[in-house]
Amino acid sequence: MHGDGRFGRSDDLLRPFFHGLLRSKYFVKFFQAMLPPEIGIPVMKKFSGFSKMKDHRTPVPLDKHAKRVLGEKDIDVIIMGHDHIPRVETFSEGTYINLGTFFYHKTVALYNNGEYQLVRWRASDKEFVPFTESSAQK
Repeated sequence: MHGDGRFGRSDDLLRPFFHGLLRSKYFVKFFQAMLPPEIGIPVMKKFSGFSKMKDHRTPVPLDKHAKRVLGEKDIDVIIMGHDHIPRVETFSEGTYINLGTFFYHKTVALYNNGEYQLVRWRASDKEFVPFTESSAQK
């Protein structure tokens, strides 16, 4: 499950209004009725690209959410990748691992001997290596 809109309105992770509008079945039907596919699809791809061009994401909302959930539930680790920023955050309440995006960072969580580690798949050597920001570009 990707996670868009999975958090309630009382949470600090609201689904943006515009995103919800674009995905509503009423908007999609209206859009399809107004524009033929050869025009409509490029228009929507352009809209989709706007948010991808901006690096406006910040890890803070998910970090706060993970810390709160770790404190409220009887769990030790949360693993997700919703904001696509790979990292490991260790709190007194437990550990939060964000996998990032495999297609770009090639990152996964490795569990071995009771410990989690964020690692990167290095295809050239067919091995996992510890993830660092600089290793994501290689």
